[in-house]
Amino acid sequence: MNHHRDTERGGQLSPGVLACVYGVMLSASVGWLWYRDRLGLLQTNAIGERGPWLAAAAGLVVGLAGSATMAAASRRWQAFRGAELRIAAALTPLDDATRLGLALLTAIVEEITFRLALQDAVGLPIAVAAYAVLNTGPGFLAFVPVAALSALAFGLLLDTGFGLLGATTAHALINYLTLQRIQTP
Repeated sequence: MNHHRDTERGGQLSPGVLACVYGVMLSASVGWLWYRDRLGLLQTNAIGERGPWLAAAAGLVVGLAGSATMAAASRRWQAFRGAELRIAAALTPLDDATRLGLALLTAIVEEITFRLALQDAVGLPIAVAAYAVLNTGPGFLAFVPVAALSALAFGLLLDTGFGLLGATTAHALINYLTLQRIQTP
């Protein structure tokens, strides 16, 4: 999930601001696909070649494994835990419905942006690097390896026929479970 600050709210990250940022990202990604005459990828990659049940199951497995990996990293790596605490402070208070909506919004838009539009244009390694760099920043450098590993897993789900459904399911699950974990005292 991209980490932007809304300074007008004292460092609080507003769901409304995120919705605007992600709306721009989605528009740019769809525009890029259209410009490159690749808009059909949305349809051909939505479910993937393996069908909806296998795509959703693969996303579930990857999402649960990714969430468990992040929880383990948080327990063992102080810098990672510190970054999570900064995110939790910036996002509080979010109720469960808002957390779910945020997890879904960010997963859908980031998968269309990084896996579909970018990965199709520049390949998996550069898409992984771009995702890792854009999901980190000052105070969040501990996320670089986790973001890169996540991006690789999501990209491989797409490349191995599990489509956007598999990648988005995994991404949304990681986002939701992580947000729930870091916001629960």
